Amino acid sequence: MFSTECLLGSSPTNSWYSEISSYNFGSPGFSSSTGHFTQVIWKGSKQLGIGIAFTSDNRTAYVVANYYPPGN
Repeated sequence: MFSTECLLGSSPTNSWYSEISSYNFGSPGFSSSTGHFTQVIWKGSKQLGIGIAFTSDNRTAYVVANYYPPGN
């Protein structure tokens, strides 16, 4: 079973933010290892919607995030 934190979306958001440890502040920009982080902190992001779906055995969760406006 999954925690309430996961159901609220804070768990995936915290995970995406943790990509900060790979971000190169000396050469800012997008990279495949920090794309979630840059989207989470992008100053243009005004809204975030998160959807979570579970497999029938509840062992795997799929998380989708929609940012408004899109992009970063």
